[in-house]
Amino acid sequence: MPEAAASPERAMRRADSWTYASGRVAALEGTLLGRDALERLAEADSPAATSSALAESPLRGPLSEAENLAQIGEAISTCYSSALGSLQDDCPFPAMFELVAVPARFGELKDRVRAALKESGAGDLSADAARELLGDFAPESEAAAGLRLLLGLLADEECDRDQAINLALDSARLLESLRLAEYLGDEDVLAHVRDEVAVRAALVLWRSKLVAADDPEDRSGDLVPRLFLRGELSKGLPALLWPRPFIGWGTLIADGLALELGGELFGSGEEERLNAWEKAAFDWLTGRARLLRGQAFGVGRVYGYAWGLAIEERNVRLACIGRARGVTAAAIKELFLEGYA
Repeated sequence: MPEAAASPERAMRRADSWTYASGRVAALEGTLLGRDALERLAEADSPAATSSALAESPLRGPLSEAENLAQIGEAISTCYSSALGSLQDDCPFPAMFELVAVPARFGELKDRVRAALKESGAGDLSADAARELLGDFAPESEAAAGLRLLLGLLADEECDRDQAINLALDSARLLESLRLAEYLGDEDVLAHVRDEVAVRAALVLWRSKLVAADDPEDRSGDLVPRLFLRGELSKGLPALLWPRPFIGWGTLIADGLALELGGELFGSGEEERLNAWEKAAFDWLTGRARLLRGQAFGVGRVYGYAWGLAIEERNVRLACIGRARGVTAAAIKELFLEGYA
């Protein structure tokens, strides 16, 4: 008996459902900025130089009209959110864009939680207040689980609130990304998200260790296992890294992610090593996202472009706002992540 109608999940997994969106992406990839354009943007010392560096980029007009830091930031945000939004309108299913929106949504959730706790002066928010904080997150979401865990701990114990918020909601963010990637059903996208989660988890753990080393009274040793290492993060690479001294991280990361990332000298985990490794790791992730162009059409092709768009927005913001604040071109260039173009 033939199927009466494919379920949304089944249809979403069919590559041909993404034919039109993939064709649009193939055209839009040509508008992404290459390394040369970014470097010229970092060197731009006048509106004319900025316009020249942006060439045919949609940012050229809005940035030429920006007169201060706030307007520069707003122009960049508007341009990239519009680019993603226009593509979203042409995609058959929203789950991929839910995945792309995870960082922004959890950033907004953190802001709401911090503001509510500051206003209340305590960690024991009412159930109604907690539900209000969730916004459009579902009661059974990872965000809700992380928030319950956080508020339960803050109500019972004294600890660094900001650290606890970051650990609980960063964990929820990574777990939500995994859930959405699994739902999408594309193995290439899921593999990339798993690698991104492992990289971000390593960065959270590394920074927690640095904080604990600087402050003998810091409670990271207690909070990280309770608030961060839960669910899928309690398995695999993150769970292996946390109890180990930095000297052993290289081998674990080489085995769990990539030999080139494990080749970084971790030493005693100094801040400068963390910064160098973070850049290398995100450049590696962008290289892996670029491989998704091999999908003639499919959710992976669209996801890869969305990743590249986010990396470019970060680089453009760094260049434009950095220059407006007097940061040297050389310093900005050192901080650029590898682009998708």
